[in-house]
Amino acid sequence: ASAGSLGPGGLAPETSLALRLWRAEAVGEDAPRAGVGCAASVREVAASLLDHGGADPSARLARAAVAGACCLVAAELPGSASDSGLAEDGVAAAGRLFAWLGRVRVNAVAVTVVTERDGQMETAKGALALYPSLATSINHDCRPNSLLRFGGTSGLEVEVLVSAAGGVAQAEELTISYGPLATSMPRRERQRVLLSQYGFQCQCSACCGAAEEDFAWRTRAAALDARAQEEASKGAWHAAAVAASAMLASLGEGYAQGDVELARERCKLAGLLLASGDAARAREEWAAADEVLRPLVATSDPDLEEAAEMLKRLPKPTPTPAAPSSKPKAPTPKVASRSAVGEQPAGGAAAPHFATAATHGEVARALQRVCAAVAAPAEDGDRRAALASMAGARGRGGPAQFDPAKTTVSSDFEGVVLGLENLNLSPAEWARLEASLAESDCVGQPRGEK
Repeated sequence: ASAGSLGPGGLAPETSLALRLWRAEAVGEDAPRAGVGCAASVREVAASLLDHGGADPSARLARAAVAGACCLVAAELPGSASDSGLAEDGVAAAGRLFAWLGRVRVNAVAVTVVTERDGQMETAKGALALYPSLATSINHDCRPNSLLRFGGTSGLEVEVLVSAAGGVAQAEELTISYGPLATSMPRRERQRVLLSQYGFQCQCSACCGAAEEDFAWRTRAAALDARAQEEASKGAWHAAAVAASAMLASLGEGYAQGDVELARERCKLAGLLLASGDAARAREEWAAADEVLRPLVATSDPDLEEAAEMLKRLPKPTPTPAAPSSKPKAPTPKVASRSAVGEQPAGGAAAPHFATAATHGEVARALQRVCAAVAAPAEDGDRRAALASMAGARGRGGPAQFDPAKTTVSSDFEGVVLGLENLNLSPAEWARLEASLAESDCVGQPRGEK
């Protein structure tokens, strides 16, 4: 059974749904079937569902007031004396309605619809529905391995889909989120909400973990998102894409790979990359988003529709054939690299360099090109010396003793990256950077110039 909002000044969806079920129980109606099956009658449904309504005393008092007021109004309606659902004793009727208000609060779910508004995706509650078999068969987890998908001709048919990227093991319990998630709400707040509305103290692995929760990644992501929007509003598409890329990396610290929210952010990043002229990378991001969204969201989902459409429009990348050369092939340096000088990365995108590096991984690939360049045979006698000199101590320690065979380049490192404003260093990283520059000649310069 379901109920939508009755509009401004009308009944709340919870009250509207409880009233419908209250009267259906009184007259002995069968429960409607949609998506997940349910019991043969509303009375049987009532007997199978918890009706405590959560542990919030103020909410319990509010339900009692609503039940009493509704019964008083119903008794005055024309024809109420001949309606078997309304002609019972007022106290008994109020008690039944009070129980239904509790059942709806604990067991009903919001039927959500993703819509696009002013270029932003919004998740709206289209209706409130109660699926008896669902309510009695699936538990909550703050890091669930499944989600609900609504669809069908009515939009109310529900499916339980495994959303964990690695799937689930045999006999592993399927779980969904009743609302609070470990990625969006601190442990104490989650437990307070779940106890208040659903009447249980959450004991999932996220709530029982000993590690202290750190939401700094969300703070960084929010700041980077704001910066991306600011740059996009000015038409600075490359800067916006760099900020959005860094934001996606921050979100990856909290969300599991394969999460729907990460896929939606990939769609936003893809749009910025396309606007900045990087169609190859944009297609990669849309392809990654499509792979996650297609099995988990409705076919009418705006992000899925956009990704599918752009994958049709943008050509698939073709590998760039290597140019023939009569010169002997340079030996491959023993570094953590799979690309030599001039080699195209996968997807046919331009080789990364510091001016456009957007992630630590791209910085690593740019450094790999430096190592490969130093190791390559010089076309003239001064080239190798010049490259080695650039890698040296800039006059303080003479030419660098640069040995590519003993050099490893990795994106897994601690410290700071110099001269890359677009990486949006955190305050802690800036502090380490400024400490390292304390004795240099650039102390006192504006941060951007450092």
